[in-house]
Amino acid sequence: MISGAMLLSALAKIGIGIYNYTNGSNGILFLFFGGGGLFLTAGDYLVFKKYPGKGTEIKWLLNHISRMIGALIASITAFLVIDLSTNSLFAWIVPSLIGTIFIMYWLRKMKAKFNR
Repeated sequence: MISGAMLLSALAKIGIGIYNYTNGSNGILFLFFGGGGLFLTAGDYLVFKKYPGKGTEIKWLLNHISRMIGALIASITAFLVIDLSTNSLFAWIVPSLIGTIFIMYWLRKMKAKFNR
């Protein structure tokens, strides 16, 4: 159900982006985030199709951990760039680098736990 809501949201964003772009406004962010939403929804569909029943919850948890840390990365990046008015390469890249390390750490930790 959540993936279906994400799909509808992504399609709405793409529609708004196309509408804005064709009417002379900047719709690139809507297109970008709508495309990202479609990509994530397709990933969810493939996980649930490939791992029906037992094991799906483990794959879901690993995806969920990755996305939650990804949301944290986006929030920290937005705070650095917008609220602190630091429009530097540091503010855009460092949260992603540090967050990626955290994602890799937690995924390895959780996979090791489930493989026992």
